[in-house]
Amino acid sequence: MQELCGYETIIRGNSRFCGIFAPEEWLSFEYYFDIRYYYELGYGNNLSPSLGMPWVVASSALLSRTSVNDQHLYISVAHRQMPPLIMTALGLYNDSEYHSTVNINSVIPLDKINYQRVWKSSDFIPFLSQIALERLNCKSAAYNGSFVRVLVGSAPKPLPRCASGPGASCPLEQYMDYVKNRNDLFEDFSKACGTQNNDITSVLSFFWKDDIFNI
Repeated sequence: MQELCGYETIIRGNSRFCGIFAPEEWLSFEYYFDIRYYYELGYGNNLSPSLGMPWVVASSALLSRTSVNDQHLYISVAHRQMPPLIMTALGLYNDSEYHSTVNINSVIPLDKINYQRVWKSSDFIPFLSQIALERLNCKSAAYNGSFVRVLVGSAPKPLPRCASGPGASCPLEQYMDYVKNRNDLFEDFSKACGTQNNDITSVLSFFWKDDIFNI
């Protein structure tokens, strides 16, 4: 019924189902999805960064190799399972960045709600969620050069230790080093998943002009 509240509100503008539940029940409903996505597709699953990294690396390569005269917008459409993988690959919504002693069970415990958690799936998987890597080309007294900013929905989400540019962005060169270091931390997904098929690829290709970028 709580899901009906959301879907019916999108379709009709409101839903009588929404008034059935108390605030505490909505918090529990939110936490249920946090548990689900954390252990299936988030930091509670050690495969998650490997599965999200090909998209991050390929999309970042486009940002680093395009010029101001090239295509301005690249669109990648995926279902709700993909954003948590991208978040973990980028190192976002990671409680360990905010607390020095964090283990998986203390972040999303199964016997109580952790109200201080950073990982909240409602922040990055609302209805029709959007994740954007935005390249900024700046010429000013304060900032000069190219920068990359992550937008979750329409809100900037600063990368850990990589937010010295305008609007919580990261200098492009530093951003590419950040992605490379993240990528080096994890096996490619075919190895991480232990696939036996030799035809499985770990390459995500983008078509751009007359070239194919293999990442």
